[in-house]
Amino acid sequence: MVFIDPFNAVMIGECNSKAFSLAPLNLMPSLFRLHRYLLLDKTVAIVSGSFSLLRRW
Repeated sequence: MVFIDPFNAVMIGECNSKAFSLAPLNLMPSLFRLHRYLLLDKTVAIVSGSFSLLRRW
């Protein structure tokens, strides 16, 4: 993931969304993956994702 300043198009930061780390830069992607893949099994994740896609339409 790359963070870009919208006013002058300069890269202001980046983080590795695949790395599991409690560092402030990688904390939210790590917590998201922890919630998504450890607390839900694969079937529930597929059903939940399908419903959220259908809800947007």
